[in-house]
Amino acid sequence: MAAHLDAALVAPRALVARLLAEAPHPPPDPAESARLLMAAQRAYPLDAFGSGRPRRGQRRAAVTALLGLWERLLA
Repeated sequence: MAAHLDAALVAPRALVARLLAEAPHPPPDPAESARLLMAAQRAYPLDAFGSGRPRRGQRRAAVTALLGLWERLLA
């Protein structure tokens, strides 16, 4: 299962690394930053919705936080 998930994430991770490398202020290691960003993006919703019953407003807060993260990285 983990091998399938890792294989499925190769193309998205490469896309994120390329976008980060082409950003106005790229990080020193775009590939590492892409891995970190994808891990954070997966972990935050799992923490917020792990029980399957998010509290009122959690979904909106998660979306807002993730959009803010992307805006800061690409600004």
